[in-house]
Amino acid sequence: MNFHKFEKGVTEKVIEENKERFRDDIDRMIASAIYQAEHEANSHRKFHVGAVAATYDMGTHEYQVGGSGNYKPWEVRPEGEEKACAERLATEDARNDDTVYVVGIVIASKETHADPNAHAEHPTLHPCPECQQMFADNPGTFRDDTLLVTVHYTVEEVLNDDGTSDMKAKVVSREMFTLPEFHDLHITQKGDASLN
Repeated sequence: MNFHKFEKGVTEKVIEENKERFRDDIDRMIASAIYQAEHEANSHRKFHVGAVAATYDMGTHEYQVGGSGNYKPWEVRPEGEEKACAERLATEDARNDDTVYVVGIVIASKETHADPNAHAEHPTLHPCPECQQMFADNPGTFRDDTLLVTVHYTVEEVLNDDGTSDMKAKVVSREMFTLPEFHDLHITQKGDASLN
């Protein structure tokens, strides 16, 4: 799989600055992705996923962050309805504008695998095959240097000093990859070369 390395008008310095900004914002973005999963996701089977994407507009030189929860309110998807994964929704604007690329994306879920009966191969939920294909089909938007962070979290009740309690999210595990690293991991583990 070949993702674009550099686009016209984007220097290596700008790319490195954007990656550094993403890394500096990672804790805030994780918290935002968890919020998206807990409060914005809509799934008929309560399989909630949140995603937050940091994008850079090469025309306006703006760095922006936006997020979404997954949207799957139906048990059987109506004909003509696309699968609305959180990462697909969080990057929709970037995919529709050829001057914008995704610096990084954070995906958070309490789940570690899309199939509750399957053994989780990873400590975090990885993007589904359709989203992996979306990355491959949009090489100007998702690049060799795009960072992918996946987060598994739990929500626990915490007692306060005054006797009240609050629900707090706790990160159990997280992984970070570039898209080529992520792709190579999935080909190695599954023997699936469908994203070439």
